Amino acid sequence: MTLNGIQKIFTAALLFLLVTVVQGQDAGEEKDGRKDKARTAYIIYTGGGMFFNEPIIIRSGNKNTKLQLSKRTASQPVKIHTDGIIDFVKENPDHEKNPFISYAKAIIPKETRKALIVLSPLKVAKNGQLCSTRVISLSKFENGNWLFINLTPRNVAVNVGEKKLGLKPGESSIYRAASLTKSTNKTVSYAYYHPEMKKWKLLSSSTCVIRPTRREICVFSWNPKTNRMDYHGITFTEAPE
Repeated sequence: MTLNGIQKIFTAALLFLLVTVVQGQDAGEEKDGRKDKARTAYIIYTGGGMFFNEPIIIRSGNKNTKLQLSKRTASQPVKIHTDGIIDFVKENPDHEKNPFISYAKAIIPKETRKALIVLSPLKVAKNGQLCSTRVISLSKFENGNWLFINLTPRNVAVNVGEKKLGLKPGESSIYRAASLTKSTNKTVSYAYYHPEMKKWKLLSSSTCVIRPTRREICVFSWNPKTNRMDYHGITFTEAPE
């Protein structure tokens, strides 16, 4: 074989290898793109007031979306941008260069495909942020589970059947209904420790239905004016893909 023939074969092989690599990269990018588009987040707000009266604005990438929050249910799903940032913003019409101001921000880890964002009001604004955010992977918060969030200055005790959970101020914990195949009734009770009386006080006790197709969230809140504790439930139902 002549030198010219060898060069032609080498050139053809090199071109084939280059095309294969480029096609592989394109396929990988398309796959990653589909994965990023499939990443979604749901939002709950643990406070009150105007957040339930009118839609809030969230920014994901360069897109702003209005979203209506509810006290009793999680929001509709929102798409997570490739950078994983969900920014909560409010309009700033007096500033042309910066028409929106951020008051809270959530960063979703890259490996989290579906997330629950818990938005909670701060007692005192910090660096312009009015709310804190907590990101929970839905792969860890499965159907049949209950999520308990303690936003009070008191220690809280939760009993679900024979299972006992303790929550310090600011903590959260998940009751996992292992191997639950059908709806089951369980006694659920809440109590808190009174620091002055130095004893536990019962907040509530009732029989609840644990359903394998739903996730429930219980938020313990605090009224600083009356120094009293309260709680409310939020039902989380995942939207079909």
